[in-house]
Amino acid sequence: MPERGILDTLVGHVRVDRFGAVELALAALAYVQLMIDAGLDTVATRTVARRPDLRAVYAGNVFGMRLMCALVAWLAVAALGWLAGLPELSRLLLIAFSTAVIPSAFTLSWSFQAGSRMQPVAVAGVVTQATYLALIVGLVPDASAVRLVPLALGIATAVGAAVLAWWHGRQFGVVRPRVDLAFWRQSLREALPILGSRVLRAISFNFDVLFLGWVSTPAAVAYYASAYRFVLIPVLAYATFFSALFPVLARVAPIERQRIVRLLLVAIGGSGLLAALVLTVVATPLLTFAMGAAYAPAAGPLRWLAWSIPFVGVAGLFRQLLLVRHQQRLDLVAVGVGAAINVALVVLFVPRAGVTGIGRASCRERV
Repeated sequence: MPERGILDTLVGHVRVDRFGAVELALAALAYVQLMIDAGLDTVATRTVARRPDLRAVYAGNVFGMRLMCALVAWLAVAALGWLAGLPELSRLLLIAFSTAVIPSAFTLSWSFQAGSRMQPVAVAGVVTQATYLALIVGLVPDASAVRLVPLALGIATAVGAAVLAWWHGRQFGVVRPRVDLAFWRQSLREALPILGSRVLRAISFNFDVLFLGWVSTPAAVAYYASAYRFVLIPVLAYATFFSALFPVLARVAPIERQRIVRLLLVAIGGSGLLAALVLTVVATPLLTFAMGAAYAPAAGPLRWLAWSIPFVGVAGLFRQLLLVRHQQRLDLVAVGVGAAINVALVVLFVPRAGVTGIGRASCRERV
């Protein structure tokens, strides 16, 4: 029996094939989460950062709009899950995970972000992850219980949203749902290009996983997804930083904004190159230590994927600048070109080179 790694133990000793099924469902789930967010968080953050007096208006209306989007997304996934011919486990996990993220429609993290008050968001994130981890350890004792993972996610998501709602009530007042149809139409018009850009960015990031799941085996998905997890560590760090940076860029004068962006361009590019170099060097021992010896084949794609980190970081910085300047349509076009290149390269490389080839294609697209 292969030696088990730390993360493998924490997730309940899930076998490589079942881990692949979970990762495939999570890749599809990214689009459900995007539909729930609908770009409304960016629109609300940008406006409230400049006009704090509109916080209550946006909070009440965004609450209702995101709940509506969540229900539409869930119905779409439930229908597609039965019509797409997915394996039973993947179909059940996809529907269950889609149900689990509905509580995220109620999160108020954008409101704290608009006020540059990230401590509550950080605390809620820690509470959510700690709850998720505790439930995973308690509910998923072995691979046969993998269907309980979405239940753990749903409870953890609801707990995190409740923490933010309580904190928001103390700092800004209790949110009262509102239905202002004219406000909804205007907000959705602003948000749709942002949503479109996010969907295309998701295609750039995880079309490779979905395509691999279609043309290959759950084990291949598991190897590729396990490599991607380590690439996501610095990428998510950049995303967290950008969440705090966005309202700052929205408030400062254009000259000061340019100075900040120039400084950050050097810092983000340099840190991204360093992260890529480290992951390339330690790919095999890192994977076997953290995931178990069974995941050693993921070292190949990890070495390729690591070099996408600096490009993702720099692109994310420029994206914040475009959104602050209300140039979300230009961002949509740029991301659309990248997504099209990614799809073409993945379709070209995967049948010929397998898991390592898909990592190479993703890296080239981001370059």
